[in-house]
Amino acid sequence: MTNINSKYASITSLYTLVSLILYLCLNFLKLDNYQASQKIIGFVVILQITLTFIAFLMLKIEFLSLSGSFVWLNYLFHLSQPIIKAVSPQYDFAFDVSIYVFPATYLESLKYSYLMIILVTSGVMFYKCFEKETVYKKYMYSTISLDNLFKIGSIVFSCTFPIEMYIQINRILVARNSGYLATFEVEVSGLISLLATFSLIGMVMMLLGSKHHFLRGNILTGFYLLFYIIAMFSGGRMWQVIKILLILYYYIKTYDIKIKGKNLILIVVIGYLGAGFMSAVADFRAYDVQSSDYILQIISNVFVNNPILQIMEEFGGSVYTVALTIQKTVFELPVSFGKQFLTNFVSLVPNLSYKISEILDRSNYVLLLKMPNIGGSFVGEIYYSFKYFAIFPAFLIGFILQYFTTKIENGIKNTDFHFIIYTIMFQYSVVSWVRGSSAIFYRNTIFGMIFIYVITKILVRQIPLKELGEEKKGLET
Repeated sequence: MTNINSKYASITSLYTLVSLILYLCLNFLKLDNYQASQKIIGFVVILQITLTFIAFLMLKIEFLSLSGSFVWLNYLFHLSQPIIKAVSPQYDFAFDVSIYVFPATYLESLKYSYLMIILVTSGVMFYKCFEKETVYKKYMYSTISLDNLFKIGSIVFSCTFPIEMYIQINRILVARNSGYLATFEVEVSGLISLLATFSLIGMVMMLLGSKHHFLRGNILTGFYLLFYIIAMFSGGRMWQVIKILLILYYYIKTYDIKIKGKNLILIVVIGYLGAGFMSAVADFRAYDVQSSDYILQIISNVFVNNPILQIMEEFGGSVYTVALTIQKTVFELPVSFGKQFLTNFVSLVPNLSYKISEILDRSNYVLLLKMPNIGGSFVGEIYYSFKYFAIFPAFLIGFILQYFTTKIENGIKNTDFHFIIYTIMFQYSVVSWVRGSSAIFYRNTIFGMIFIYVITKILVRQIPLKELGEEKKGLET
């Protein structure tokens, strides 16, 4: 029988109760004073983020974990703009979502985003109440030792990363010659693109396989991060940032790096400079990077402007997708009741017929919005799927995410990486869902699992690992 952690249960109950009370208070806001209502929502979101931060610390939920990343990125992408209006009323928006949609729709999109995020968070915390304390296994048997894990990862990486390099470099060159929007016309076949993405699996395997080779892990991580920072010069950032976050998480967990003291100060500085760089990348889309103005813009964003607010404004514009979804489901689109989560399985079938293409297009709710150059949104899709009945799926999603997070953390602690390796592409898809759609889940996850299964079956024979506490080198035999 599973025991409930009474302390965690009390924290979760209190957090959920306070959060729902705050949400109910938001429903008393009126349209009479539109700007004031937005500021109030901003202050409430700040309070909610503070409560979530404290609760995560008390429940030992890590901020870069799968569940933690999903929660924090949803705050950033859906509720950043009202925060800016609360803390910096004089900020000059380049794209203020509130003036592009109906006031009632905009306020509803903010409140709905708030509700979905707190329910996902409550689901995450609820799972922690049943979570058992991790224990190290005295004996463990695996089909992959650390040494073999690194070797297989190296093979996977060597076969897939050159494709990724070709795609990213090609996009940079196209962006330099024709501008950012031209990069969307860089066509790569679905299979080739998928293989390029699998380089992430190889990188994680090499990093985990370098558990007792700190220098090697540093070199691998540094190379990977540098490549994707350079890749952002194409003007795109979403996929690059997701891969960077995942690798940073596995780097920290693999080497059990503690975030405190001077490490924390260094992270803050790097984060500030990184925000300036990403803000400049956004400006790049309207700049000619062959001139020196782009470099000056980077310097300006870091040292003159406030890059944190700029990033919050731009990323927070994702709530526009939520607002459009709310408008469209009222006047044009019927509620799907989650139908696309089933029809997305068609993505596993070769696209040999226009009927398959039609099913795929109708499974991607972003395409149904019929708005050019607009990204997806987890909150938008869950509204399109269930409207306010989504309170139950949202809670369940949080619960499932923490289940995966716990399995990942236990796998790292016990040096049992099977679950991690087979779910890397699922993790990648989950994080990208914040600013995408569920259309990518099945193709990425299922083909990623098949790919790794075939590779390991071909290259690995059954090798028992030695006793973990006896000799670290035994793991590398």
